[in-house]
Amino acid sequence: VVDLPEGSYEASPEQALTTAAQIMQESGADAIKLEGGAILQPHIKLLVENGIPVMGHIGLLPQKASSASMYRITGKTAEEATLLHADMIALVAAGVFGIVMEGIIEPVAKEIAAACTVPTIGIGASTACDGQILVTDDMVGLFDKFVPTFVRQFGQLNPAITKSVSAYRAAVIDGSFPGNEHLFWPKPEK
Repeated sequence: VVDLPEGSYEASPEQALTTAAQIMQESGADAIKLEGGAILQPHIKLLVENGIPVMGHIGLLPQKASSASMYRITGKTAEEATLLHADMIALVAAGVFGIVMEGIIEPVAKEIAAACTVPTIGIGASTACDGQILVTDDMVGLFDKFVPTFVRQFGQLNPAITKSVSAYRAAVIDGSFPGNEHLFWPKPEK
């Protein structure tokens, strides 16, 4: 499943179809994912009618967040909860095969997951979702400046990578890399 990039599908259902067909052909992906709710129902419907499998994505929409303040948990008010539920219904009606639910408070995410007739994948949502996902960079600890509350780091690669890159830089500067053992030499003539 490949995400359609922000700005490549929102203008019209036809734009979404053109972009999705191109990305699937060039990437070999089996499906695409669109961030957004009920407003995308016509886009999704056209894609599905043209044989393109679509995964929906509701709640926190990272591609649409233009500032840190937009990275906020959703579903905190009755109005937000109602809109999220309506988004799920619209996406399912349009033909999505699944929905990513991101950054939605537990009780609301749990209700939506229970009511949803297609699989739900949680990221900072409910354990009641049918599956869970984390961004690999977050999971393995590539970033240490900001760790979202819903992320559990299963490793800390950032310090090891930083140490390795620093050691490489130092070895190039001091001339110890590449050494003779890293170079290709002509074979002696017989």
